[in-house]
Amino acid sequence: MLGSIGYFNGNQSVTSPGMASPKWYGPLEMLSAVPSRPVFPRPFLWDDGFHNLVIQRWNSSLTLKIMNSWFNIMNIDGWIPLEIVIGSESVAKHGTIHTQPDTDSNPPSFLLTIDTIMRNKQMDVQSLKDIYPRLKAWFHWYNTTQSGELSSTYRWRGRGANKDNRELNPDTMSSGLDDYPRATHPTDKEYHLDLRCWIWLAADIMSRIANVVGDSHMSGQYIETADLLADNSLLERLH
Repeated sequence: MLGSIGYFNGNQSVTSPGMASPKWYGPLEMLSAVPSRPVFPRPFLWDDGFHNLVIQRWNSSLTLKIMNSWFNIMNIDGWIPLEIVIGSESVAKHGTIHTQPDTDSNPPSFLLTIDTIMRNKQMDVQSLKDIYPRLKAWFHWYNTTQSGELSSTYRWRGRGANKDNRELNPDTMSSGLDDYPRATHPTDKEYHLDLRCWIWLAADIMSRIANVVGDSHMSGQYIETADLLADNSLLERLH
């Protein structure tokens, strides 16, 4: 795991619904572990959250540096790309410019990492205060841009049929569970239970983070969101 950690720098190709063509986002600097040096030699957002559940047991300071490098590439809306293809090795392996839509992202697994470090008392209050504004923006991005058509539902963006039409079940790359069985014909009317669970978990952890940094108002709001999403009767009615 430690051998997979690398430093990356460069510009990421990004697209947005309001853009006529992709733009370069950067320059970016990243410190990140990668899923596989020979196959996937580039940072993936949700993978690295899980990587650091292991890394923090060996060196929590290193995990904080890695997390900060991810939060430092967040845009003004709270979006973090789900994967970063920068640097000669990453680009050469991928073979093409890999454009990231700013409507898609991975699950916020770094909140699990932060929660673990907090429980192990390896993260001081000042470190939490330093990243708290970005954590708030991150949660807000998920809770608003990934919402479904019905109240308290959520939908992964980025679903779509394979261009060669050979996929019976279109991939949902943003979810992290790329080939998890979902509707064969993606529409805006879908709502995804796994994303609902991630938002519940994020709200629950954010309520505790807000409490630690002294933001009682937001802590209460996060608790309300978590309680709503934990309502089993609502869950059964919707899902």
